[in-house]
Amino acid sequence: MKKIWLFALLLISAMSDAQQWRWDSLITATDPYKLEKNLQDEVLAFEYKATVVKKFDANGKFLWAKNINGNICNLTCDAAGNIFMTGIFTGSMTEGNQTFNGRGDDDIFLLKMDQAGNVQWLKQVASKGKDRAGDVAVAGSTIYLTGGTPDSTWFSQTLVAKESYLDMFIASYDANGDPVNIKFAVQDQPSVYNGSIGQEIKISPVGGIMLMASVVGNTKWDATTISGGLSYDLIKLDNSFSLQWYEEASNGMGTGAGELCVGPTGISYFLASLAAHYVEQGFIKSISADGSQVQTLFTENMGFIYGLDLDAAGNIFFTGMRDRDVNNTPEEFFLKTGKISPAGILAWMVQDSSTHPRAGLSIVVLQNGNCFINGTFHDRITLKDTLYGSAQSNSYFLALLDENAATSTHELQSSANDLALIPNPSHGKFFALLPGNETESRICVHDVNGKCIYDTIVKEKTMFLDLGNQAKGVFLVEVICGNKMITKKIIVE
Repeated sequence: MKKIWLFALLLISAMSDAQQWRWDSLITATDPYKLEKNLQDEVLAFEYKATVVKKFDANGKFLWAKNINGNICNLTCDAAGNIFMTGIFTGSMTEGNQTFNGRGDDDIFLLKMDQAGNVQWLKQVASKGKDRAGDVAVAGSTIYLTGGTPDSTWFSQTLVAKESYLDMFIASYDANGDPVNIKFAVQDQPSVYNGSIGQEIKISPVGGIMLMASVVGNTKWDATTISGGLSYDLIKLDNSFSLQWYEEASNGMGTGAGELCVGPTGISYFLASLAAHYVEQGFIKSISADGSQVQTLFTENMGFIYGLDLDAAGNIFFTGMRDRDVNNTPEEFFLKTGKISPAGILAWMVQDSSTHPRAGLSIVVLQNGNCFINGTFHDRITLKDTLYGSAQSNSYFLALLDENAATSTHELQSSANDLALIPNPSHGKFFALLPGNETESRICVHDVNGKCIYDTIVKEKTMFLDLGNQAKGVFLVEVICGNKMITKKIIVE
């Protein structure tokens, strides 16, 4: 569906040349951390498929750390701040006074902790094979779990018989952790080479359950065949787990999708990526509550977006990395973080200017608009007033970005017939808001001598340009939309 572009006065925030960090810290890790938040504006950080979860307050103050006797894959919180997590364990797992012995290679656990990290109960999902933990969600007193198992499966004391193929499941539990409803997908053409796994689960505020699943081959939910091939699919279920609709999330773009979020009106947002033949692209996409309208809200043409979160108003916050060099030289990756409106209008974006590789990996936005970001860096990085150095190939940081300090607001008149360059003057990095309703535009940048230094075809309405490698001065930005050409000056200071 085509984007709706406003003809009225827009409030656009200029890009900052350096992040305005309020707080930062290095974290010890061998793999990236994932971040989750609760309604108390506290942040939980955990290393994917590792055993430690850490809690911080809204200002970055460390509150506590807990060791789990299993490998954490995902977690969430209820309205009271209780923590629900899922992951895998091998052999046996003990938490509190509960111990489970494994039934297969890897078993799934479901664990409830209170706000202070004290264990409330522990549950097991297990087949005789290698089980895959996915995600957990909470709505009221009901807990939802998704993942995948390759054989008949025990949900606590309930055995669900199934064929010996990897199939995704969804299960609901009551407040005591007892299973209430369980449902599996079924392979359409059974094969040990095919399968499906529930990767992420979110509860829609307008009713129903959203699943992000990885599907190889075809799988059936109820009587509907979900075409996979090798893809990620968005699946909408009602509260009894009946299929409402599904949509291929990767949508032919190949290499991945994830970070499912659901906004206040039931619109789902997710990330998609393409990496093939030296092309790297990251996309923020949305799909309407009824599954009928899919939009691409933001495109990163030279990099990936790894983290995604929403505020209460449905504004979208993202973090990832960008490649400064069109040749995709790994040493040129740099950190970027931004905010866009639900309609896809860029509000602000910050990024570093170092040539040392770094990337934002996970993000959560608090109720005051500030963002916690987890990321990785190589060699060195400057956050707040501290220069961090590391001899490791990958080191990790956790930082708090102040939205108010990161942005400065400019008003501009933007219409369907106008070209806007933001900010102008700039330090070489700016955005072009392209005019018209054309599906494709050409953008060229010329120096004062008329030499073309940049020439490309774009299909989005917002384009990021970096003239940081050019000498300071005046440049002409020329945009051709259909049979119309608009030229504006940009000053690089």
